[in-house]
Amino acid sequence: MSLSSVEFVSKTKKLEYYFIEDLSIPKIMIRREAFYYLFASIITAFLALVILVCNITNANWVPLLYVILLSVLCITLSFISVRISNLFAMKKYPRFKSIFTNKKITYTYDVNFLFAFRCDKIKRKVRNLGLIDNLDNLDNLIEFYLNKSTEIRTKRWWPISLIGLVLFPLWSEYVGNQIEESLKNIPILLLFAGTLIYLTYNIKSIIETLWLSKANKYGELVEILKTLKML
Repeated sequence: MSLSSVEFVSKTKKLEYYFIEDLSIPKIMIRREAFYYLFASIITAFLALVILVCNITNANWVPLLYVILLSVLCITLSFISVRISNLFAMKKYPRFKSIFTNKKITYTYDVNFLFAFRCDKIKRKVRNLGLIDNLDNLDNLIEFYLNKSTEIRTKRWWPISLIGLVLFPLWSEYVGNQIEESLKNIPILLLFAGTLIYLTYNIKSIIETLWLSKANKYGELVEILKTLKML
């Protein structure tokens, strides 16, 4: 039985809410202790960024060493948080224990487990909502969420790209001026650049998580629906 447009949109909203809220990483596998470590790592990264920005024109080893130490601490805290979460999920969902990646050192939540767990839950939810008669007809859902993801990315990401285009020439000019002033600044600039690359990567991840969170969720849901279609 085909659904009216109102019913379709209403039920896709319910599926969307279920996936984003009930199947979020915090709901599935983050314990309170893990959250404390995660929060501490974010604060540490922010402090490192503040010190870096405040001393960007100061060719001095001392502030840079503080940034490096804080960056190492940030990595360590993140690792502890993820490790606690993965072990908690492994105990909480023993049915998925064989899917977990056997890595003692990892900085990401277990992707294999999350994907399998969400596939299992979404499969049941799609059927319970009556969105489709069978799992062979998921094209409409896939196209619906894919369009929403693309639309959000197009609207929200261009300001970030514009900022990057403006800052890159300024950074290049600053490096050139420092090298012209003294060749002694080169080791500091190299260390500074390495630290900046690391922080930029983490900031990019945070921006994508916060600024494009909705688009990322739609993309994840699309991949799950595509997998269900192949099963």
